[in-house]
Amino acid sequence: MDLRARIDAAPMTSYQWLIVGLCVVLNILDGFDVMALAFTAAAVGEELQLSGSVLGLLLSAALVGMAVGALVLGPVADKVGRRPTVLVSVALAAIGPALVAVSGSALEVGIWRFVTGLGVGGVLVCTTVIVSEYSSARWRGLAVSIYAAGFGVGATLGGLAAVSLQEGFGWRGVFVAGALLSAIVLVALIAVLPESIDFLRVRARQKDRARISQLARRMGHDLDAVDAELARNPHAARDGMEAAGRIGDLFRAPGGAGRCCSGRPSSAPCSASTSRTPGPPLCWRPPG
Repeated sequence: MDLRARIDAAPMTSYQWLIVGLCVVLNILDGFDVMALAFTAAAVGEELQLSGSVLGLLLSAALVGMAVGALVLGPVADKVGRRPTVLVSVALAAIGPALVAVSGSALEVGIWRFVTGLGVGGVLVCTTVIVSEYSSARWRGLAVSIYAAGFGVGATLGGLAAVSLQEGFGWRGVFVAGALLSAIVLVALIAVLPESIDFLRVRARQKDRARISQLARRMGHDLDAVDAELARNPHAARDGMEAAGRIGDLFRAPGGAGRCCSGRPSSAPCSASTSRTPGPPLCWRPPG
């Protein structure tokens, strides 16, 4: 039984709940960061003398950044790991609001709101995976639901906090608060956030085996059993996975080359339905 199977079957430990909790806090901050300009739009527009159409573009900048961040940083995380991608993304989500707070023009605000969105998009695509991987089968649905609710909670609490912050420090204080909170959470993530288990298993380097063993220890699992499984077949996860799908694969012709269940490229189904196995071909999958 590998570590993922043990996590599925075993009760959740305090360390696992800590990981889930950190990811929830990140999503709460993401909700605050994305909605920060909406909370301060009137004051920003008045100080910088912006029209309604310009404000609308600025409000969209973070959303565009989120989309770009998710599409760009998601594949990056597949290659370098979830943990470093999350750390870089949170750093962007801290730098963006800090620089919005010292911006003096619509262009500057737009650029740094886009940077904030890049960070938020990178966080979202990585932390969802981490929450799922470190939750047991029994609690995974609840953990993911709590995580997903964090964005709305952050937007709601952020709106309430923005009222007081603007009264005491002006609209720039809202962005300073967001930057400080993200920086504090970044320090906690550096100390606590683990790498994705599946990423370590698929990469299968010698040091990754040691990291998996360390994670097993922190979650209270039998190290000898986990080490024996890794030693017996260190490339099991890689052997069972296909190459990561790309956006371009979605637009390939259905009849193009794909892969059969064995992982070998094929231009025809590797098996078809028979009277004994009714239904569509069992092994054939189109590209992606």
